Amino acid sequence: MKKLTQQLLQYIRHNQQQQMHHRRQLVRQCQSKSHVREQQQKLIISDVMSGNDSLGPEKVYHQGNSKYDVLRRNWYGMIAASKRTHFLTVQFPKNMRSPSLKVSKDNLRRLMARFEQCLIGSRWTKSHLPFYAFAEIGPEDGYNYHFHILFNAGSYNTEQIQNALDNACLQLSLSFETFYLENVETYETIYYCLKDAKITNCIDGCDTIMFSSDLFNI
Repeated sequence: MKKLTQQLLQYIRHNQQQQMHHRRQLVRQCQSKSHVREQQQKLIISDVMSGNDSLGPEKVYHQGNSKYDVLRRNWYGMIAASKRTHFLTVQFPKNMRSPSLKVSKDNLRRLMARFEQCLIGSRWTKSHLPFYAFAEIGPEDGYNYHFHILFNAGSYNTEQIQNALDNACLQLSLSFETFYLENVETYETIYYCLKDAKITNCIDGCDTIMFSSDLFNI
């Protein structure tokens, strides 16, 4: 009986030691991962402070090494490099909304062309305001497309941009509720715009992300 008790105590102590060893391993793994994240964040902050802010200061975006993650990082880097200053959301009236990307892009093209004409003048194609447009579809608008747009306003201020958008809507008989304009203050807007983007294996082949030059064919 005494021998059996000793064996049982040895078995319990052995299990306790194994559990303690396992917990120590988990703690070391967590500390290692935390250290890696801290080093990544320091590198990002260093890049931003030195002017190389292609990854942004808020968080590491898609750190995986799959083709999908690499392409998303490429898109993110290009957009961040444009130093975007304004974020524009466009949702057309119900009678103009469509589940067709082609129809929706045509509507966007007309609105943005009129906007640039009101902002820059009749020869706006010679010095147009470059932007990225992101087509997004969702159940809240009946699975029709709406758009998010990021651009750098350059020498134009927010009031001038707002007035040009107002005038474009008036000339096209659109409600002022067609658009919503706001200043860009964080890198989160890029993450937001890319959240539903269908990235393909060709960086120029994503239909839901558009360059303004391609939209206008200029």
